[in-house]
Amino acid sequence: MKLQIETLASGEKWPEVSFDPVRRCHLFSFPFGSDPAPEIESLFLCHALLAERVHPLFSCVLAEGPDALPEKVFVRQIWPVLSCTRTWFAQALWVKQCPSEARTAIEARFSCFLEKVAGGFAEEDLAGMLEIALVSATRIRFFGATGLPEGKMKEFVMAFLSVGPEKPHLSSLTRLNALLLRATSSFSVKPEYHPGFCTEIWRIA
Repeated sequence: MKLQIETLASGEKWPEVSFDPVRRCHLFSFPFGSDPAPEIESLFLCHALLAERVHPLFSCVLAEGPDALPEKVFVRQIWPVLSCTRTWFAQALWVKQCPSEARTAIEARFSCFLEKVAGGFAEEDLAGMLEIALVSATRIRFFGATGLPEGKMKEFVMAFLSVGPEKPHLSSLTRLNALLLRATSSFSVKPEYHPGFCTEIWRIA
């Protein structure tokens, strides 16, 4: 990588990766008082590589929509899709570069999801459902796992599997966003150049 990485402490519950297209630097954020897990840093580095080599939207979520779009609608219905789809491509690179580390981490995450589902999972939690679908699709595509979930979760998994992540391109990311947004809401997004950011952002309609 050629660009600087800034590691930040945040008040958020979970680590987050992003990219600042104006300052041209990567942003790795971790909860206050936590030590960054090596596997999370490895995945974030994959996001960063894709941001430099393919497009910033593989790391950051930049989006604008109609003024009438309520923030809570964006947070609940659009953000989870835009956040999760970029990870599909970063995880493919992670599996390629660090296969043992990636598999161990993803299988551990899948086990946690199984426990969560067994304890009663809220289907209205779109972000959680998409993350489970993402991990399930990753296990199927890269680790030879078999079997598909039922209902809406199956539709999500099939959307991921229908877009090959091994050769990332903005058009592939756009297609995956379209598939998942169609399955979860009435919204759509397309890349549109934004002069303030000097790159494309997601234009919500």
